[in-house]
Amino acid sequence: MRNTLTALGLILSIASFQSSFAKARTPFRATQLRRSSFQTQDIMKLKPEAVRSHQAESLSSLVNVDKDNNKTTCKSFEDHRSTLLDMMDLSYHVAKLQGNSDALKEASDKLNQGQGQKYRKKVETYEGKLKKSTRVMNTHLQKLSDEGWDLSVFEGETGSAVTGYVNDDRGFIAYHPELNKFMIVFHGSRSTKDWDANFDGKLVSADSLGLNLPGLSVHRGFGNAVKSCQTNYKDALNRYIGKLKDSGHNLKETEFFVSGHSQGAALASIAFADLASNFGRQIYGDDYDNSVSNNFKSYIVSTPRAFSVDSVDALHDLVGKDNMIRQNVWADLVPHASLKKVGQVLSYVGDVLNPFAQKKLKGTALQGMMENGQDFLTGLKSYSGYASAGHLALDNTSETLGRKVKTDLNALWQRSKTQGVVKGVKSFTSGITKTLLAPIHYGSTEKGGCGFDQNVVSQDTNKLLSQGSAWRKIQNKAKKSLPGMGTLKKLKSFFTS
Repeated sequence: MRNTLTALGLILSIASFQSSFAKARTPFRATQLRRSSFQTQDIMKLKPEAVRSHQAESLSSLVNVDKDNNKTTCKSFEDHRSTLLDMMDLSYHVAKLQGNSDALKEASDKLNQGQGQKYRKKVETYEGKLKKSTRVMNTHLQKLSDEGWDLSVFEGETGSAVTGYVNDDRGFIAYHPELNKFMIVFHGSRSTKDWDANFDGKLVSADSLGLNLPGLSVHRGFGNAVKSCQTNYKDALNRYIGKLKDSGHNLKETEFFVSGHSQGAALASIAFADLASNFGRQIYGDDYDNSVSNNFKSYIVSTPRAFSVDSVDALHDLVGKDNMIRQNVWADLVPHASLKKVGQVLSYVGDVLNPFAQKKLKGTALQGMMENGQDFLTGLKSYSGYASAGHLALDNTSETLGRKVKTDLNALWQRSKTQGVVKGVKSFTSGITKTLLAPIHYGSTEKGGCGFDQNVVSQDTNKLLSQGSAWRKIQNKAKKSLPGMGTLKKLKSFFTS
C-alpha cells in the first residue's frame, strides 16, 4: 500500500511521491485504508451548539413530494450540494494523482533499465503533471479542511475479466464531526482500465458478484468495481462511526450522501443500495428500513444505467425512491446508451467494414462484448434491459451549453493561435467537437483536457426535478420530441432501444 499522503499544510514533493509509489501495491482484499492529508487534528472536539442544533433536526427524505406531485429537495441537501460537487471534482484529482504517479514510476523504471532516452522526456512530462495535480488537489483539500471535513481514501480495483484488473483509488469517505454527516464519493472514468469496466456491461445478479443484494441485477463491470472496494469503504465508515459514538452524536440522526459523476455515479448507485440495506442493518439493526429512516441519500450526476428494468422497483423498495436523485443533461447519451446497440455497431465495423478493426480489438474489453458461446445477437441480449432509477433532475441542453461553451471555445482558440497556422487550424478543428460536447456531460475543455467541471452543473435542483417530471409525462404519452431536436431524438432512440 502506498504511504499516507503528507500532513495538511506541507508541500508534497515529487521525490516523496516517487518513493511511496515505488512500493508494491497489495491486492485490495488485504489493504488497509490510507488516510488523506486532509485530517482534522482533533475529531473529538465538537461544538456543543452545533450538536444541539443537529439533534433538534429530524431527517427527511432527499426529495419531498406533495399531493400535487411537486418535488423539492430537503434542506440538508440544499446546504451541502455545492460541497458534494466540489468533492466530485476532487475525486478526479485524487485519481489523476494516482495515474500520474503510476505513469512516472513506469517511465522512471524504463529509463533506469536503459530502454531509451525517450523515457527521459516522459519522466519530465509526468513530473510536471504530478506537480500540477498535487497543487490542484491540495487547493481542494485546504478548502474542505477549512470547512471542517476529514477525508479517507478507499482502494479497490478497475478493469475487466478480459483485460485484467489493477488497483485503483475508487473514491473517498468525507466526514464532518460537527455536522454529523458523511459523504461517500466515487470517481468517474480516468483510464483505459476504467473504460474496460464500462464495456464489461453484461447484466448479472448482484448476488453472483458477492454484493448481497437479492433480487437486483447490475452492470457486471460496475458491480465488480463496487465489490472490489466494498470492504474498504465500510471499514473506513466503521472507524469514523466509532469516533462518532464516543463524541455523543446520535447515530440515528447521521446522514450519509453517496455521490459520483459518470462512471462514479453508476458505482455510487450500487454502493448506495449496499449501504442503505446491508450497512444500514449492520449499524442500526436487522429491522432497519431506509425508506422510513432516510439516513442514506444518493445524488448522482450524468450516470450510466447500472440496474436492470426488473430490478428498479425492488431497488426503490430497498432504499426509498425519494432518497435518490439522478441529474443529467437532456442531450447526454451516457445516461441512456444501450450497450447492446454499441455492441452491434462494433460487430458490424469489426466483422464487415474493417477486418483490421477486429484484430485491434483482440484482448480488449470491446472484444469481450463481441464474444459469446451462442450466436452474436443472442449473446448481446445480456447487454440490454437496463433502466434508470430514482427521481430525474433534467437539465436543459441549451442552458447547459450556455454556461460553458463560449469560455471553452475561446480557450481553444487561444491555444490554437500559439501553434502556428497549420498546426493551429488542425488543433482547433480537431478540438471543436469535443469542446461542444463536453458540457452536455457536465465537462469542460477550458484547461486543455476534457474533464468534469462542477461549474457547468446546475444547482437549481428543484427546477430540474420539475423538468424531469414534465419530461417523464411526455415520454409516458409517447409525444414527439421537442422542436428542433429531431436528429438528436433519432440518435437517442437508436442507442437506447
